[in-house]
Amino acid sequence: MSNCFGDTSCLAEDEMLAIRIYNATGKVEVVKRASDLLTKEELVTHKQDVDQAILEELRIWQKYNCFRMVQRKGAENIIDSRFVAKWKVKDPSRPYDSRIIRMRMALRCFKEWCADLLDAHAATANRTSQRLLISEAATRPSWSFLSLDINKAFLQGVTYAEMSAATGEAERVVHFTLPPGAAVFLRMLPGFQTYDERYHVLRCIKPGTGCKDAPRAFSIKLASVTRSPKVGLQPLNGDPETEVKHVNNQLVLIICKHVDDLKIAGEESEVQNLIAELEAVFGKIDRNDNNFTCVGIHHHRQENGAIVLDQNEYIGAMRPIVHAELTGQASDAPCTDPVTRLFWSLLGAVAYTLLTQHWIAVYVIALQRYTHKPQNQHVRKLNSLLKVLQKHKVSITYPNMSCSRHIMTFSDASFCKESESKGYGMRGTVILRLGKDSGGKEVCHLLDATSQSLKLVTRSTFSSETLAAVGSTDALIPIMIALNEIICGPYNVEELRQAREQSNFVFDSTLAVDAMNLFQHMIDSTKKLPAEKSLFPHLWWLRNATLCAPRNLIWCDTRDMYADAMTKGTISRNAILEVMRGIFRIRHNFKKHSFAPIRQELQRAQRHTNTT
Repeated sequence: MSNCFGDTSCLAEDEMLAIRIYNATGKVEVVKRASDLLTKEELVTHKQDVDQAILEELRIWQKYNCFRMVQRKGAENIIDSRFVAKWKVKDPSRPYDSRIIRMRMALRCFKEWCADLLDAHAATANRTSQRLLISEAATRPSWSFLSLDINKAFLQGVTYAEMSAATGEAERVVHFTLPPGAAVFLRMLPGFQTYDERYHVLRCIKPGTGCKDAPRAFSIKLASVTRSPKVGLQPLNGDPETEVKHVNNQLVLIICKHVDDLKIAGEESEVQNLIAELEAVFGKIDRNDNNFTCVGIHHHRQENGAIVLDQNEYIGAMRPIVHAELTGQASDAPCTDPVTRLFWSLLGAVAYTLLTQHWIAVYVIALQRYTHKPQNQHVRKLNSLLKVLQKHKVSITYPNMSCSRHIMTFSDASFCKESESKGYGMRGTVILRLGKDSGGKEVCHLLDATSQSLKLVTRSTFSSETLAAVGSTDALIPIMIALNEIICGPYNVEELRQAREQSNFVFDSTLAVDAMNLFQHMIDSTKKLPAEKSLFPHLWWLRNATLCAPRNLIWCDTRDMYADAMTKGTISRNAILEVMRGIFRIRHNFKKHSFAPIRQELQRAQRHTNTT
């Protein structure tokens, strides 16, 4: 058959003809790293190491008292399990030379009869809270900045009995069987010599890896340590997985949880106390100071106190889509099924880089609009975007600064009339924390940058700008609340209500727009109805929302609009790249308006009523 595909008569003695066959149903990787899953060939080649890893995994489950042997007869809710074979890198400087095999046993709990009814809570701090922690660490160079990794976290949660006692829910019963061929290794462990998979199953004492309630079980146990009187951390109202500690009304420690990964900033004495309490419960914990990777982002604190975030390793591991069914095909032709699956995978991988690569957000959003029916041109555009992303290694810098306690929110929108009866609008938001460096130069910390489609149909630029300003203000309010809780301590319910109604915040705030028509309408005291009558509730809310945030409104030149790159793909990225590097400059003239607090207007109206 080789003669049907190539001429072998012209080959030299040391040459051979290779035929590459594309499997239309097989999975093709778009990210290649040293910590990938083992292939079928590697499982055979390294069989001895694989067997040893299986035995070690079962020993770990037994060590943490995760299961016990029971009779199969009468057991209910029986599910199966499987091993996930993956390379684990021990030394990042030698990724391929230092890796070992890890056989992680995962229960297939999606097969449970009540799987859809279970609480799949994942204890993770949101992106903004993590940025606030980094910002606080950058303003305090004397603080420790580190990450902690708790080993075997999902095997160290509370038991089903303890979870039932803590939540008041009925105790769950879960049984499982081992993957094929694993029983022989289980019989090597003490107490399981008589295990026979025909007559026995294993009952979960606590949720293990793969269980939907495993993150919840670990979160309960972790919170019992961090919020104990010995540690003294308190959760934020808006994000319970971010916790702070104050001593004499001064912030001394802040942590963000991502299940078993903890990002920490605080005084060294408080950090050591936290680690000691955690190790007393969870055993030895890996500590990484100033240079670590957490939640897929590499963090590096420089000697001058600045903190730099990047995803260079992850971005470099991605590969463009190369497929025979793309060659010679028309740009507007729909993608075949194999190419479509590759498009979904690579687009999802590129979208994950938006944790740090905000400058490409508008392009990712544009490609995501075609995920249901992509064309070949979209695949080629995605490959081009990946090429640019890998060429320009962009990072986010949080310079060491003295905080000015001022938050700037830039709001921008774009509107495109795609057809006679349809308009498409996008909104962009950039939220900055302002301060000054050691030389007195104004710098900033990027707290949030988003690019989103407008949820409501828009018919003009004015409506797009209005809805974008509403969305930006809506995103600003929880950040203002979180910052106040970080600086002054968490609110109780009554304090939170008063802060929202009376503008009791330690940070000042400003909303910046580049739409003069919106600026003039906002400062107009007559409150004239707009041409689009449906917009007046949004405009009225935006005025009233200034009670807490923002207190000031400015109109700035479009060239100074940092959110412009979040809504348009044809303009320069220089502005958003500047604030990503911590540079803040308004180069052109602007107009500013300060809103009178609503409570003053109410008092004035009340005095007028009494006089009448």
